[in-house]
Amino acid sequence: MDRFLCWLNDLDHHPLEKVNKASQNERALKTNVELEHLLNMVKIPIQIEKFMSFTLLASLDCFLYYFTILPMKIGINCFLYKDSAKRRLILRRTSKERAIIFLMITVTIVMSNLDTSKVYHKIKRQSAMKLYMLFNVLEIADKMLATIGQSLLSVLLSRRTYTRVRTKQLFLVFLTSLYLMAHTSVLIYQTVALNVAVNSYSNSLLTLLLSLQFAEIKSSVFKKFDKESLFQITMADSTERFKLLILVVIIMIRNFGTTPVQWNISVRSIFDLNLSMTVVSLPIFNIFMSEVIVDWIKHAYITKFNRIRPQIYDKFFYIMYRDYGTNQQEYQERLGLPILAYVTLSIVMLRTSLLHLFEPFQLSNISISLILTVAWFIILLSLRQLTHSTLLRWGQHIQTEWDLNENTLLVTSKDYVPGLVVNGMGKMDNDTRTIIHGCKSKKRSSGPIPADSTTKRDKLDLKQGDSLAKVTRYTMVSKAIW
Repeated sequence: MDRFLCWLNDLDHHPLEKVNKASQNERALKTNVELEHLLNMVKIPIQIEKFMSFTLLASLDCFLYYFTILPMKIGINCFLYKDSAKRRLILRRTSKERAIIFLMITVTIVMSNLDTSKVYHKIKRQSAMKLYMLFNVLEIADKMLATIGQSLLSVLLSRRTYTRVRTKQLFLVFLTSLYLMAHTSVLIYQTVALNVAVNSYSNSLLTLLLSLQFAEIKSSVFKKFDKESLFQITMADSTERFKLLILVVIIMIRNFGTTPVQWNISVRSIFDLNLSMTVVSLPIFNIFMSEVIVDWIKHAYITKFNRIRPQIYDKFFYIMYRDYGTNQQEYQERLGLPILAYVTLSIVMLRTSLLHLFEPFQLSNISISLILTVAWFIILLSLRQLTHSTLLRWGQHIQTEWDLNENTLLVTSKDYVPGLVVNGMGKMDNDTRTIIHGCKSKKRSSGPIPADSTTKRDKLDLKQGDSLAKVTRYTMVSKAIW
């Protein structure tokens, strides 16, 4: 019986038991890595929303600049100085601002002739398949026009442009006005299409928009991303969210402006107002929150599959703060933000709606225009001042925390989760690499083991320490532009 028990014990011990004990440490390390992946996915929404909050506020500040500070700057400089010599000098200094105002006024006058009600009913009669194609075409056209407009505006607003021949300046202004008309038209169609989805009695159009947003997960999650591509897709998400915010505000004001307004205060009027606002805001809230959730899911899985830690978003955050604090034009160019197109879109789409709100007072169009201009200027100036002061206080906190922690923009191995990075040619553990590349033969002596993809990535990050600072929204930093 004792011999039989000893025989069973011998069978129970595997000949590779020593190897299995040696690999227990690797299993424990793998367990810790998987746990870190899960914790990092939980931290991603906080990092994303911190980045989005700052970029949205900074974009709003740039957006309100064209409605408040820009006209004030031109008005004060042109009418304050009565001396002809000083006035000529001021006109030279404000040549860029006057070109922007000219573009805004020209494009607004031309695009105001577009009947948005006809566009609304034309889109509303289309089938779901045509609308699906329309949304995709408009999205692609928006991105293509944005990169063209960024190049045109950077050339038009440069100092060299105003030292050349005047005919070249006029030609650039003409090209920029054509671009701005085309981009404003695309944004108008996007706004009207989104308004059709919001006001539709069936949920088919709204479901179509939500499905388009969740299609972003399929197009980006299961792909390889490096730090530059991750920064670029983060800027793209911030731009998309700001554009969606602009479109949402325009839709709410237009829908509120088309309903008959009762300016007398009563329980019935307050109830009708709350009911109409709820009906309009609920679909818009669903669309906006779906965009937020899609960003969370997308970045959580991108960082997990590419073994990137969430702390890398702090570097993205600091770069955007530094650009905004240095030069707002550089901030817009890095983010790829077509602010001027959003400004003309807002003026064209909201002009008639705001005039409709004052119809019960039976005033003339000139009086209504003057009242609206003064009222909206005061409101937007107050909002811009509040936004700008908030960003200044936030910027001081960002710089203090950055210097206190002694952070740098250099990406090192600490910003990645330990483990091998797949480079598209398969993955091989260290033991297998040692056996294959480290064995000796009679014909070939063993040489140094080739570096794996993780080691190559770390060496490249140390060699290109300023690679993140060179990334912009519409530059080819990897295999795709997001």
